[in-house]
Amino acid sequence: MTASRDAVGPMIASWDDAGTLPVRPPGTLDDHDVVVTGQGRYWECGDSDTHLMLGWFAGPETLLRYPDDREQWATVIREPGTGAREVTQEPLSEDDLRQLRDDTDEYLAEYGIPPVPPGFRWFQRVPPDGTGRDVLAAFVRAQGELPPRLDPAVAAAHIRAAVQALYGLPVTPPPPIQPSAENPRRPARRFAVETRAVELLTGPAGAIPILSTRDLDRSLAFYGRLGFRGEQLPGYAVLTQEDTELHISGTSRHSPTGCLLRVDDAAARWEQLRDEPTLGTLEDDVPGMLTFVLLDPDGNHLRFVSGPHPAGSTRP
Repeated sequence: MTASRDAVGPMIASWDDAGTLPVRPPGTLDDHDVVVTGQGRYWECGDSDTHLMLGWFAGPETLLRYPDDREQWATVIREPGTGAREVTQEPLSEDDLRQLRDDTDEYLAEYGIPPVPPGFRWFQRVPPDGTGRDVLAAFVRAQGELPPRLDPAVAAAHIRAAVQALYGLPVTPPPPIQPSAENPRRPARRFAVETRAVELLTGPAGAIPILSTRDLDRSLAFYGRLGFRGEQLPGYAVLTQEDTELHISGTSRHSPTGCLLRVDDAAARWEQLRDEPTLGTLEDDVPGMLTFVLLDPDGNHLRFVSGPHPAGSTRP
């Protein structure tokens, strides 16, 4: 069974249906922070594509926006060859910001959600005595019941039902999940790449170093001379030499180094780490794989990843 966008139920017709936050919000907010107004308590749901999806599904009565006049920054780590690491903050370029918006809009489009107007911060009213993390927890629980490679229209219906239940709204019954309800809009080539990515990136528990490069082909040639062989994904490579595994990530900017941490259950680990201030969003952009990023005190990226959820275990 394949569901259309109608299966999701009524949605706000436009992002412009959202009202304006009546107070100026702080420059930086975490998932557990709230902005108190006469209309209620709000968390910032515009920091990621997943958060924006939840705001859209909750509807205009819970969604507000505020003009974003902040300068966007990125952590940049350099090693100039003197043995000392330089960690700086640099503003994102217009190309960087455009790429971030395009990535967000592409993700939302898979769930039948229109592009987000640029230039705004987005805020969602939280349930009484709750925070944004309660909204995210409802999403994680709903996500944990869904199989990989599900048609986003069907997944959206189940996620929206969870959001409606959280807010005490009438729940639009989602369609039943059938074995054939895979995403019909995911091209065969992309599906093959994502399937191979799950095979390469998930596996037995362990830590794999991730090195950044601004020229992936040059790095592959260098490590090939060192005896490494492997497989290349778009913008990423998985190399091995005997029992040693090394990952390389291509980027157009100076980026911090990182580490891939294979775990049994990324959702459960995300819940355990939810009080860490540098914890990123739990993501399922690649069907069959859950992942999130945690920054260490030096800005290094720790990417936790797990494959399909183990049978018989419980998600948060």
